[in-house]
Amino acid sequence: MNHIDSLKDLLSCTAKYLEHVASSEILIKEFIFDCADLADYTLVDILGDASAEKNRFEELRLIKGPTLYWIEIISDTSSRSVYDTHKSYKEEKKRPTPAINNYQETGSRILYVGKVKRSFYGRVIQHLGFHKNRETQGLQLFHWSKPLALKIKFRTIEFDSKMEDIIPIVEYAFAKDLKPIIGKHK
Repeated sequence: MNHIDSLKDLLSCTAKYLEHVASSEILIKEFIFDCADLADYTLVDILGDASAEKNRFEELRLIKGPTLYWIEIISDTSSRSVYDTHKSYKEEKKRPTPAINNYQETGSRILYVGKVKRSFYGRVIQHLGFHKNRETQGLQLFHWSKPLALKIKFRTIEFDSKMEDIIPIVEYAFAKDLKPIIGKHK
């Protein structure tokens, strides 16, 4: 089999798999966070905590496969104030956050769109700002969103491992459709 035949075979298998995914039921899991109430887990292991938060984080750990997620603003907080506050925090360079777009009022309530190939739990920890490595990029919500009384909802779709290499394409298309306030998708 030559390289072109191998490519055609790969594309054919991928198309068949995507058709299967498209015709299957898509299960969306949701996790709500009130950023004003986020406890400081920058020095404490969330899973070692005895609070009710532990159960939610244990549930997040169960999402292990390739995952598409988007974070929706569910409070009355304006998209513009979220953008401006995030931008100010990013300029302080305390912890790395996603790229700054040129803000355009689109009416979008989607804060961010992302994907992971594995371990969604780790990505949530990064976005909440609890990751021990201060150089790991994420939204860092604990560090800048409290004054906004920001409430958010993570929505997730977990796929099986066959989606691992396809998930970046899905994320890109999804982000173009949802027009998130933070992050760039090229």
